[in-house]
Amino acid sequence: MELNDQRMEQVKALHGCSLKLGLNLLSSINYAILIGYAKCGCIVLARKLFDEERIDVKDIITWNSIIGANVKHGDWPQCFKLYNWMKQLNLNWIKLLFLVLLNLKKVEYFFKEMREIYGCQPNQEHYACMVDLLGRAGRIDVARELINEMPFKPDTRVWGPLLSACKLHSETKLAESAAEKLLTMEPENAGNYVLLSNMYAVAGK
Repeated sequence: MELNDQRMEQVKALHGCSLKLGLNLLSSINYAILIGYAKCGCIVLARKLFDEERIDVKDIITWNSIIGANVKHGDWPQCFKLYNWMKQLNLNWIKLLFLVLLNLKKVEYFFKEMREIYGCQPNQEHYACMVDLLGRAGRIDVARELINEMPFKPDTRVWGPLLSACKLHSETKLAESAAEKLLTMEPENAGNYVLLSNMYAVAGK
């Protein structure tokens, strides 16, 4: 039996036990079981608990868990429905949720909405996520432009994903620029030297 299947069986057993003991009336118990189902990828049961009124307070962890489960299984329509539901509720911690939403296929849509609709200024972590996703998709030029447009100085969390993307797509010239930034910021990190050296080896330099 797969580890994830074992965990799901454990969550189901816990859920069944809570029903027998009448503990399912407690919001805190349902909350914990919901997160357990979400982490195991059991979206149907997680969503059923999420929609029940027995979870009286849906906080950022609850929302992240249910949306993250849908992201993991590629259920984009449900992600958009939940996202729009959050917009209607005007939840004041929606900025934290963008770290989950930025892993969706329509990453640029959410990044744009984050700034233009909600007035949430992306931080280093949000930009790093964008650079990583764009880089993995081979859109390195777009990732570089995004870095140039940042309203503050990018740190290692941004340059690191760019360097990795350059290695993945053999963009040696841009890799040199990214590596230079990284080596200046963290000269003690041998991993950056190794990554650049491997790129040179592949490029025959």
